[in-house]
Amino acid sequence: MNRLSLIAVLLVSLLPLHVSGLEANDQRRLQRLDSTIMNPNLPLAQRIRALKQRHADLLVDGKIHRRFCVWDPLGRGGPIYATVHEQTLRSLHYGLVLAVEAYQDEDALLAAFEQRQCDAALVRGNRVYEFSRFAATLEAIGGVPDRRHLQVLMQVLASPKLADKLSHNGYTLLGVAPLGESYFFASQSDLAQLNQLRQGPIAVVPNEPSLQAAAQYLGGQATVIPLAQLVDGFARQQLPAMLAPVAVYPVMSGQLRQPVHIFDVPVAQSTIQMIGHSERFPTGLAQMLREDFLFKFDSYMRRVDQERRAIPPASWKPVAEQVQAQLQRDWHQLRQRLLQQGLYDQEMLALQRKVRCRINPQSWECEANAVAAEQR
Repeated sequence: MNRLSLIAVLLVSLLPLHVSGLEANDQRRLQRLDSTIMNPNLPLAQRIRALKQRHADLLVDGKIHRRFCVWDPLGRGGPIYATVHEQTLRSLHYGLVLAVEAYQDEDALLAAFEQRQCDAALVRGNRVYEFSRFAATLEAIGGVPDRRHLQVLMQVLASPKLADKLSHNGYTLLGVAPLGESYFFASQSDLAQLNQLRQGPIAVVPNEPSLQAAAQYLGGQATVIPLAQLVDGFARQQLPAMLAPVAVYPVMSGQLRQPVHIFDVPVAQSTIQMIGHSERFPTGLAQMLREDFLFKFDSYMRRVDQERRAIPPASWKPVAEQVQAQLQRDWHQLRQRLLQQGLYDQEMLALQRKVRCRINPQSWECEANAVAAEQR
């Protein structure tokens, strides 16, 4: 073998090692970038630079362009659309250019999302079961008693440690915003006590499986009615009772013929959730969006408080402590039933219980025996 042939053989034999070394260096570089992006303790500007370097292939003119489809019953003139439109300016800060389209028909929005006409969809939490049962279970009956519990839970969901739980079957949770709690309403003066609602049917809107189950549990029968008909029928006292988010009151207040009763014990949280196609939102970008939703939590709650202030104080009816305590046990049984039926996600229920026990460790459900029984 001559000298040139020997050199060629040596180069060929060393080439795989050299290529492998380059691949290893590239892999370490990507891991460092991912670690930077997912670290909320680092300056945001540093994380944004890492995001752009990590996903340079997604950039067009230095930006990532995405299309958000937003459900708002009032269309482009509604508060939900306005909130997301405001988000477009903040999103520019970390390199995301948003095209936002409003849908008044939630079914049409979801159809467009599944047909990939939208990169992400902002819809009511009870509409995301097919995309993320974990996220939809946020609205489990009695699972999140009040805003303090909800805020702690939102902080947990925005943690990078939970990122793997938030992507499933090609979809990723990009954020959650509160819409207020759901309550039992009565339109007639003879229904002045919560237990009196057991006398007849309770109306709920479509596509609310949790609220429908709670209405059946308490009243024995749930009547599913589209939102416009529910508001009109309740305001005219044709519907004696309903279970609905508190945001319904301002919609119907101008139609009410007489004061209504709202029983002051929350049944469930009502949320709006952003779901995206996973391949359009890499883990780091999804993480930043979730953190941004958490950043605006207080702003969202101020909107909820503004709606609550439209309700006359006399409309709120207190519920006796012993009734509330029994109701919490009833909701515990209902959650377990809906878990067994496949509606709820076990991990989310366990996470909610941890938050409840952190805030109220003296609760009966936080005793060791109760926790063990629920985990079996």
